[in-house]
Amino acid sequence: NYIAMYFAFWSLDAFNLRHRFVDSITGQVSLAPYTETLAQTAWLPRGLANVFDGYTINIGILIAIAAVVIMYIVLNKTTLGYQLKAAGFNRDASKYAGMNTKRDIMLSMAISGLLAGLAGAIIIMVPDKKMFTDQATMSSEFMSIGFDGISIALLGLSEPIGVGLAGLFLAYIRIGGDYIDQANYMKELADVITSVIIYFSALSVALYQFLQRRKKKKAADTAALTGGEER
Repeated sequence: NYIAMYFAFWSLDAFNLRHRFVDSITGQVSLAPYTETLAQTAWLPRGLANVFDGYTINIGILIAIAAVVIMYIVLNKTTLGYQLKAAGFNRDASKYAGMNTKRDIMLSMAISGLLAGLAGAIIIMVPDKKMFTDQATMSSEFMSIGFDGISIALLGLSEPIGVGLAGLFLAYIRIGGDYIDQANYMKELADVITSVIIYFSALSVALYQFLQRRKKKKAADTAALTGGEER
């Protein structure tokens, strides 16, 4: 996350991506605290606005749904997906079974980067999108996106469909936080709600694993006791 953030800081100046304007007082060209907007030809189409009247929704949601469907098919219906999951569950066992674990790990990282880049492109290609260039704002935006991804993966149990639904759910809470801020409530309430949900989700997984281990141990003890009585 930090590498991406500081690379973005450097890129803004290296490629002259900051918005320039003429100061009305001095007459000099100055740099605005936000980036240039993309050319209108690069904006995501707003075709869905005709369906959802009164909203400026674009096709980004359709791209996200397509990505979920494709990843579901790849992970659950293909040999590649089986190999990727096997390498993730147990690298040594996968290698013993004859799989190229190094290749599978690199492919996993490449696919993850591709999906992250796709998400970033959708964010940037929103019509009239400007990225504020002050470090505090960019740090907040970049960091929140990265850690939101971790939260969504946890809530979605690392399954494509679960991740898609968790993403919609977290987005609903985030947007709701912006609206309650307009109603003079602290928008950080959205972060608190998200944190509570994530903690309870993680706790439920840990509790399930604990109960499963106890169940297996109890079954093993019962089997050992029964075997001893028969002898």
